[in-house]
Amino acid sequence: MAGGPAPVPRAQAVQSWTSGAKDLVVTALGPPGASGASRVWATTGQGILNEIYWPAVDQPQVKDLGFLIGGLGWWQEVKRAGSYTLSTPEPGLLLPTIVHTGRNQAYQLTLRPVVDPDHDTLLIGYDLAGAGIRLYPLLAPHLGTSQITPESQWMTLGADNQAWTDPADLALFASGSGRFLCLLARPGFTRAGVGYVGDTDGWTDFSRNRSMTLTYSQAGPGVVALTGELAAGSGLLALGFGDSQGAARSAARASLDAGYDVTAAAFTRGWRAWTADLALPGPAQPDLGPPGLADALRESAVVLRTHADHTVTGAYVAGLAIPWGNYTNDPGGYHMVWCRDGGETALALAAAGHTDDAAAALGYLAGRQNRDGSWPRCFFVSRVPTPSTRTRRCSWTRWPSPCCSRASSTKSACRCPTAPSTRSPRRPATWPATARCPARTWTGGRRTRARAPSPSAWRSSRCSSPPPD
Repeated sequence: MAGGPAPVPRAQAVQSWTSGAKDLVVTALGPPGASGASRVWATTGQGILNEIYWPAVDQPQVKDLGFLIGGLGWWQEVKRAGSYTLSTPEPGLLLPTIVHTGRNQAYQLTLRPVVDPDHDTLLIGYDLAGAGIRLYPLLAPHLGTSQITPESQWMTLGADNQAWTDPADLALFASGSGRFLCLLARPGFTRAGVGYVGDTDGWTDFSRNRSMTLTYSQAGPGVVALTGELAAGSGLLALGFGDSQGAARSAARASLDAGYDVTAAAFTRGWRAWTADLALPGPAQPDLGPPGLADALRESAVVLRTHADHTVTGAYVAGLAIPWGNYTNDPGGYHMVWCRDGGETALALAAAGHTDDAAAALGYLAGRQNRDGSWPRCFFVSRVPTPSTRTRRCSWTRWPSPCCSRASSTKSACRCPTAPSTRSPRRPATWPATARCPARTWTGGRRTRARAPSPSAWRSSRCSSPPPD
């Protein structure tokens, strides 16, 4: 069925995120001393692209970008086939090559995603080997703004997206809450379509017909998906983001024009410049740890640095993932600034030799400290506090000197002593956090045990923390 708007289903699919189990997280760095033009972060899991964030590190805009492979009378979704490998060129250079092999079918799909340092684009080199088969990208947008949202409204987030195709070149577009994305291909698409998830989307089409038969040109508002049939077995895909249709297309086209090799080289230069300043044990210091320790430390430092926002200096989110994301549409999660994790990230970066990044992270956290000396539990980079910040905490960050001296009345957090006074030279402007709550609280100078929350209680909280180990 070609052209025209997709019919609106009687009941639309429920929107959600994806699993928090990630293979890799990646972003691009600009030249030394600059953050770069790119504001894109990408994650991978099950061998495909999962949540993709833009224009800030706490703003996911894509649920996933996967791939279908179709042959004569058969088809497979590569993430469900589950037979893939992921490799990077060197420790600390998170430039992945993902190779899928067919399950009961003879094919090999190679994907090489890279975040463009100069544009708001994720560029993907692809190569499909096999006889009589075609490759179909399947994109599930989740465009919107992650912010404080009553739980009763979670189901509406990302469920109002629009999707359409451009008849001139079959470019695929989606929009929601004033944010746009564009998926372009080179050499291009031979067919393209959009539809409602669970009814007229590409996956449902293949599950019913074993081939791509639907090419609707418009769908939404709703939970939508975009599908295209690639014209060649090898080429490039570019997923661009912008504040308008034109801006998203321009970003994608600029990355396609640059090409994979040039983009990957710029990505490599940015990260090698940053890792060159790491202070790690080397081959001449074998007594400092087992073989491979320096490589593991290098990679860990890069993963931490990946979680920094590119616009707000010093803002580090805890993780580019949404806990139980495949079962929930919660706008919050680990992709928020958690003071606990931010403090520990700063300590790790300082230990690794990047005291500049550590100072930026601590300076950012100091600016978020409450007047009574406590910190919010977590918040978005946009500086909008969550409702749970009514419970203040000193967090779990372990600093050299203690500040928590008495348990809070809720037993769910520890409260710092009397608020620091700018008039008193004896008290610092900020207070270091050290107590590990809620497993330990301090009462009358003695450490006591407190019962940790259950996993179900943690899951029900929009901004809480797992029971401590």
